[in-house]
Amino acid sequence: MEVSNTAVMKPLTAWDIIPGEKPLKRSVTVKRKQLIWEQLNDESLPNRSELKIYKIIHLTSQILGILPLNSKFEKSKFWLIIAVILKIFELCVLIFNLKMGVDHISEKVISAVYSLNMSILVSSFIKSIFHVILVYAYCDYWRKVIDCNKEKFPPKHSIRMFYISLVKFILDFGYLMHQFDESLGGHDLLVGTLSATYNVLIGNIIIAHFCQNIEILTKQIQVCESEIKKSKFILPKLKQLTIRVNYLIDLGENINEMFQIQNLLLFPSSIIGFIGCLYTVIKTINFDPMGAFYNLIYGFSYIIQIGFTAFICEQFIEQVEKFNKSILYTIRKNTCNDFEIESMNERLFKKMRNNPPIDINSELHFYCANNRNIEFSVAGFFTLRYVLLVSMIGSGLTYLIITIQLG
Repeated sequence: MEVSNTAVMKPLTAWDIIPGEKPLKRSVTVKRKQLIWEQLNDESLPNRSELKIYKIIHLTSQILGILPLNSKFEKSKFWLIIAVILKIFELCVLIFNLKMGVDHISEKVISAVYSLNMSILVSSFIKSIFHVILVYAYCDYWRKVIDCNKEKFPPKHSIRMFYISLVKFILDFGYLMHQFDESLGGHDLLVGTLSATYNVLIGNIIIAHFCQNIEILTKQIQVCESEIKKSKFILPKLKQLTIRVNYLIDLGENINEMFQIQNLLLFPSSIIGFIGCLYTVIKTINFDPMGAFYNLIYGFSYIIQIGFTAFICEQFIEQVEKFNKSILYTIRKNTCNDFEIESMNERLFKKMRNNPPIDINSELHFYCANNRNIEFSVAGFFTLRYVLLVSMIGSGLTYLIITIQLG
């Protein structure tokens, strides 16, 4: 059965030439094109509702002033002006909340809530500022990763993350409007808490931006890994698959570098939010059980936030490892045993020192010996993996106990 032109996705074609790579011979391209890169079947294509949701995420990000790009992921002066206006407004709200926090510093419970709100507001404001600047400066990464691949590989987990964040914001808004009519802090505390809730939504969407990029790349690597099994040890195809995965890893590193500051602010603000919410639960559970339950749910949302980010990063790393193992298994199955592979790698390194031309088989062995992968390091401070989640929970509980003892 012939594949229609509409199903062909340019960025995932194994025949795309990465800069610095020589194209294969035309005769090989013509004769083996269908065999070397099999297109995905129609079941893998997203339905229209998924694409519509993706557009909703894009439009919502533009309206909230954190995505100054147009629908084609090109720089947009209009959306940049909208972002600047909103950031000025957010700065005014931040200053107002700072003044209100100073006025209520004598009241312990109110002061604790204000401190939590201010930590969320400050970290989210700085995070959103850097996000707008970096997105505008490095919009090429977005265009490469998202615009060309969103219709073939919709980031389903990130879309769900956006949905949950939006529903949570609506429920929080409704609860706060109803609850704070009789609260101790009056309208001042209501404004601060609503501002913090709004900024939490902004932070969640920024996380969704990072995760959707990584998720799209992960799905592409997954397709490359599945193509190895269909390759029947055709060396040109295996070479093009390794070129493609190397290119996807490069894009992943670029996206990770682009979001370093945002992710660096995510971890401390999440710990502060987690500790602050649990501390508020302990202090208010006797006279406001409903509010304590709300803060408990809110505190665990920070854990879910970090866990989701770590999950997406782990998926990418594991998929690259699967691809590398599949390439190595295919070579072992069709060429030689471990001893011969090791000796071939030694000969390959000797050849590279003398700079002679390297054949495709040697390049594949070198790729296996290199065993390349990505480390989602956040400015060298920590890595976005499951161990970060465990560390966050442990640190949060430790500081919570210290805070209670000092309080």
